[in-house]
Amino acid sequence: MLPSLSATFIHSGPSEPLQTEGFRFVRENQTIKATLYITVVMNVLLFPYVQMVPIIARDILHVDAALMGALQAAEGLGALVGAVLIASAARLNYHGRVFLGGSLLALLGLCVFSMPRWYILSLPVLLLLGLGTAGFGAMQSTIVMLAAREEMRGELWVCSAWLSVLVPLVLSSWGQQRVLSTRCLPCA
Repeated sequence: MLPSLSATFIHSGPSEPLQTEGFRFVRENQTIKATLYITVVMNVLLFPYVQMVPIIARDILHVDAALMGALQAAEGLGALVGAVLIASAARLNYHGRVFLGGSLLALLGLCVFSMPRWYILSLPVLLLLGLGTAGFGAMQSTIVMLAAREEMRGELWVCSAWLSVLVPLVLSSWGQQRVLSTRCLPCA
């Protein structure tokens, strides 16, 4: 039987809503709070681009399905190279710098990817974007686990799961045009 993943709920009083210990811990821990804020920004602004690549490939870069696949593979190759570089680091003391640097590199890569009209320039840009996502992805959980007390780690996974569900729900209620406009703000 699978272990229960439910959170322990605590009612703080009539003026505060029902909340988990994990959310309270996140609110009090600046490192974890900053990590989750950056995660929300990345999930809103960066990762939805993947669904747009086929349209960009066809309508802007004017390439066929095979070259579009190579375009998407470039990001994957960059992520693989980045993960190998991170994993092979003998001592990695600056998790936050790798996390923030990777996040910024990926967002910068997305902004640059939105500009060129030439396929050949898009490949290395997506390779760099993949390097950035490796730094973001590898350090996201690492930072949370290192910053959390051992007994809080399960609770923090529940908080992270809630964010993964709530952010897309909120965005879908905004409407497609407003969401696309929001994604373009960092590049403006």
